[in-house]
Amino acid sequence: MEQYISRKEESVFLTLFIRNGYVLDFSDDEFNKFTLNSIGEALKEEYGLSKGKSLKAYLENASDRNRTKLLMDLFRHYEEKMEYEFNPEYEEDLWMCDIKRYDERCAHIYRKCKAIINRLDG
Repeated sequence: MEQYISRKEESVFLTLFIRNGYVLDFSDDEFNKFTLNSIGEALKEEYGLSKGKSLKAYLENASDRNRTKLLMDLFRHYEEKMEYEFNPEYEEDLWMCDIKRYDERCAHIYRKCKAIINRLDG
């Protein structure tokens, strides 16, 4: 039996992904390409709203399978592209400043999401 991300769990992912209308590090065009690749729909283009509102609008009516797929794909993107937020040991060669980009709040939410993903992945 397939498992899905529940609506309650979805809200945890959205807390990690949506930042003042933005979704992670995506530009409008990148977000459209990403969602088209993931679920076959360019969400920003389809809904004509901010990336965050377009994502929420899609998730409201999407099937459990598509909701879960998109949230898992976004999570994998976050892990791959934004490790500096959740890993205090992360070192980036191009980041030459003394400013730390680690964020304890993001790291806490990341760990909650990771536990959900691990449950789904078995």
